[in-house]
Amino acid sequence: MKLNVPKPSVKVRGVNWTKLAGRLVSGTVWEKLAWQDLYGGGARKIDLKQLETLFSLEDRGKTNSKAGRGTGGSGGGDEASNKAKKITASTKVTLLDAKIGNNCAIMLSKFRMANEQLAVAIWTMDQEVLDEEAVEALLPFIPTADEKALLEDHKGPTESLGAAEQYYLAIMHIPRLTQRLRCWDIAFKFEARVEFAQGQLEAGILACRAVKTSKAFKRFLDLVLTVGNVLNGGGFRGSAAAVGINVLPMLKDTKSNTSGETLLHYLVELIKKQKRDDLFQVLDDFEFVEEASKIDFAQLAAESSRIQADVAKVARELETMGALPPEATAKVRSVMAGKADMFGPAMEEFLAMCESQAMEVAATHEMLEAKIDDAIRLVGEDPAKMSGEQFLQLLNTFRADLAKVRKEDRAARREAARRKSSGQSAKQAAKIARQKRAGSSLVGEEHAVLDVDRNVTRKLMDIDFDIEEVEADDGME
Repeated sequence: MKLNVPKPSVKVRGVNWTKLAGRLVSGTVWEKLAWQDLYGGGARKIDLKQLETLFSLEDRGKTNSKAGRGTGGSGGGDEASNKAKKITASTKVTLLDAKIGNNCAIMLSKFRMANEQLAVAIWTMDQEVLDEEAVEALLPFIPTADEKALLEDHKGPTESLGAAEQYYLAIMHIPRLTQRLRCWDIAFKFEARVEFAQGQLEAGILACRAVKTSKAFKRFLDLVLTVGNVLNGGGFRGSAAAVGINVLPMLKDTKSNTSGETLLHYLVELIKKQKRDDLFQVLDDFEFVEEASKIDFAQLAAESSRIQADVAKVARELETMGALPPEATAKVRSVMAGKADMFGPAMEEFLAMCESQAMEVAATHEMLEAKIDDAIRLVGEDPAKMSGEQFLQLLNTFRADLAKVRKEDRAARREAARRKSSGQSAKQAAKIARQKRAGSSLVGEEHAVLDVDRNVTRKLMDIDFDIEEVEADDGME
């Protein structure tokens, strides 16, 4: 299709874009754009001469710039201190690996309660005693089969064992302890994980929706095509009906002959000149793009799968624990002084609330995958070649660039208005001062005339007085 695009009369800087083949335009945002209308008459007409002047390669640099635009490691002293603190083998029996025993003892010191109380809190799933952080701290310290055997073979008094060994003795008869603590940890973290995942998923969906529904976005693309085709009129990139969406963050890379300004600055000024501020609505339309641009789609997909898997894991463990024979828990029940095992009730409550949430995350994730592919196709790109991350980050860069340039433009206009106002104020002040000086001169003249009048009157009065005196003297004579 032959496009009627005016060619620049001088060499200009081109816009670095990728033309899309005509077959790729159908069904995209580019299909119904009316960018060629801006070459015609009316208020929306582009000033081609100004465009050439700003981006001319021949006049580069000639255009006047606008005014107003802790390192220390553990030394020998620490080692000596640790050795001094270590309980001697003559008073305490250590059956566990030294590193495990020491780390476990450090962990236990934070709880400030007897081992038996800690074991009861684990058995009864007491959240007032054990919170998320506490359960996470307990997970690395669970006795293995070999460690249990060592502890059971110990014939001496319990008091002769180290702190870690005594703790292991208190908890080692709780059945499936590893699975219990892991399920509890899942339950503690689940709500925050779902909230974070849903937040990202919803931001992504809303960003994709904006690409489809934003009229301002389509009009801005219209303007980009109009101006870009003029600048590219003399080369192979000219006469484009559609271009790659990656042109948007590159608008700031096409430098203008005006110092510090770019093609994006020109577009913002053109929008203001044509009184088309509605195009800036794209900034509000794309409000969720910034949050969506932070999405790692592979990580989000993996987390969505883990959420489903973790719920299924809890459900399986609940079933397994429910099938344990009474003798499997007989010994621990005698140690717990009749306290009931609360794993079943706690996990049943968790599943009742969270299974539907996990399903919702999975469904929302599927929706996002479909929406992001649709949005990428809508701008004429191929989802197989452009990832969701690339697409959203590209849009976010464009939005941030446009917001920055618009802010700079507003600041420049305010400064120009302030200077104009200051200039007018100075002129007004000078005028008032001149009027005052002129007024002072007139007042001085009026005072001088009055003084003369007073002197004349005074002299006339003196003459009258003298005449009266003379007449009086004549009468007396």
